[in-house]
Amino acid sequence: MEEGHWEKLKMFALGGIVGIAVTLVVGFKQDFIFTKAAMADAVEQGEVLTLANVCVGEAKRDLIAQQKEAKAFKGFDNYKKRDAFVETVMSHLHISKELSVYVSSKCSELLS
Repeated sequence: MEEGHWEKLKMFALGGIVGIAVTLVVGFKQDFIFTKAAMADAVEQGEVLTLANVCVGEAKRDLIAQQKEAKAFKGFDNYKKRDAFVETVMSHLHISKELSVYVSSKCSELLS
């Protein structure tokens, strides 16, 4: 190879390496590239939200059965009453202990 071709090849190789490095940094920073842990976290958040919506549905059904209105649990002043009610509803659902804390918190948030 001639000296000029070798220099061009080195420049292209260096540009390719820098391009790959920049792509990886930007991709991970902007969440374009998912890691296994990030994907597992997204799945868990989806499970929590789905189960929290089930909890809200059960809570509304219990309120209807008791002839109460959801307004009784709205607002900051009623958080203790709401949390106690959510715990009662959660006791009827079969959710793992690991997710139960997050689901009850999200359910309470959705009811407020």
